Amino acid sequence: MRGNFTVKPNIIRPELPPDADYFKSRQARDPVKEDAAVMRNLVRIYRFSDREALNHLIENPNFAFADHKKLIRETAEALECDEKVAKDVIKRSAPFHMKKPKKAVDRCIAIGSSINLSADTVRRLLILKPRIGTYSDRWFSAVLEVCDELSKEGISRDARMLRAWFRHMDFPPSPYVQRDGGLSISEARRNGEYSEPKLMTVLRKELAPKWGDRQ
Repeated sequence: MRGNFTVKPNIIRPELPPDADYFKSRQARDPVKEDAAVMRNLVRIYRFSDREALNHLIENPNFAFADHKKLIRETAEALECDEKVAKDVIKRSAPFHMKKPKKAVDRCIAIGSSINLSADTVRRLLILKPRIGTYSDRWFSAVLEVCDELSKEGISRDARMLRAWFRHMDFPPSPYVQRDGGLSISEARRNGEYSEPKLMTVLRKELAPKWGDRQ
């Protein structure tokens, strides 16, 4: 033994991977064979390439070692789609998949209803951009505050705004103030530390009427 690591020829493995509590007994098994089986499973189920499967195994063990049959079934039920679509949703959002699909979808439906989106519309949006379902309530609340601020500037909080925000969902600009990175607009103002969130800048640039349009 050397520190917390077991040294083998050409292999150094931590006794307990820091983010994988679910396989504490892993060392009692053959980790090399287990890793290979997990990789084959990811390739077979989601059609990942070998490199993609290896990256998930190394960087996202909580996803790699998940109960994928259960995850696919619950995602299909929550989104009211077939399991083939559910697999694609999980693949495109991995590793930021919805760990509790029903809870995530219900939360998004509740938030969508506040801007007059039906449950079916929200489910369709989640299928198109599944990462939406992986964000927290706090993140969504910060997004809605940005939309409220833009509406005070005369930019309508309507389908056009939603489409503009939706276009950036793969790599969404932060709805938090830039200086602190973790405060919503209202929180930052209470602290006297307000600076404009990146999301507000991006949406205003796309949605604000040009000077010629105001004439």
